[in-house]
Amino acid sequence: MGNLQSRGYFIKVNNPIKLDVGWEIYNLEVNKCSKRINLKKENNMISPTGLGIRKDSEGDGNYGASRGARKHNGIDYLCKKGQNVIAPFNMYISRISQPKANCALSGIKWKSGTSNGRMFYFQPDLKLIGKHVTQGTVIGVAQSVSKFYKLPKMQDHIHFQINK
Repeated sequence: MGNLQSRGYFIKVNNPIKLDVGWEIYNLEVNKCSKRINLKKENNMISPTGLGIRKDSEGDGNYGASRGARKHNGIDYLCKKGQNVIAPFNMYISRISQPKANCALSGIKWKSGTSNGRMFYFQPDLKLIGKHVTQGTVIGVAQSVSKFYKLPKMQDHIHFQINK
C-alpha cells in the first residue's frame, strides 16, 4: 500500500494500479521516495490486420484524409480477403453494423472505456456479439471492399473509426 496526497486529500492506492482509458491501458506506479506518480503505457492499439495504412489511387486511408467535400473519419488498415481480423485493443462488441444501408459488407460497433466506434469490411464472428474481447482476439474475417465497390485499384482494407 502506498499513500498519495493530492490537494489536501489523502488517498491510499495499491501499487501499481491499472487505468483503462479506452484503447490504451496505463500502469500507475507510485514512487514513495520521490513522491512521484509514473504512468506507463501497457497496451497500445495495434493494427487489426497486422498491416499498415492504405494509400492507393482511390484514396488515402489516414484519419482526416480528403474525401472530396468531406474528411475521412477513420483509418483504413490494409488486409487480404479472407485473413483474420483481430481486436486492436480490449473492447466490448455491442452489435453487427454495416457501412451503408442494405450493404453486403459488414462490421461491428464496439465500446471501450468511455469511447465507442465502428469497424467495417469484415464478417464478424457472431459468437462474440455482446461480449468483451481482449486485444489480439480474432473477431472476424476480412471481406473484399474493392470487389464490392467495383474499384479494382482500391486496396482491400478494414475501416476503423472512433465516434467518441
